[in-house]
Amino acid sequence: MENIFDQAIAEKLTNELDRDTVMMILGSFLEECRQRPATMQQAINDKNYDDLMREAHSMKSSAASFGAMKMSKLGEKIEFACRENNFEDARKYFNEVEDVTSETLSALESWKNQKAA
Repeated sequence: MENIFDQAIAEKLTNELDRDTVMMILGSFLEECRQRPATMQQAINDKNYDDLMREAHSMKSSAASFGAMKMSKLGEKIEFACRENNFEDARKYFNEVEDVTSETLSALESWKNQKAA
């Protein structure tokens, strides 16, 4: 099982960029996280697996940048399932997105608040 949040990755990002820049980028990422489940659900409803694959790829990449490893791995699974035209698995993995998103938001918001203090 993947860790929800690898703080070392976020700390490395903070050391490479200034704190204000990281907080601004993190704010955008958190907003994307809040919107992504609905966007992915719409792609599934529309049977638009190209859009689902793109959303999953974005989720995988941006989550990894902030150390949200469980979310990144889930995005990777959905993306791979779409690439393989395995839409049953893509939908199955999508069922985890809301819970993983909630856990990730909580962990990253906590880290953000700690850094802002």
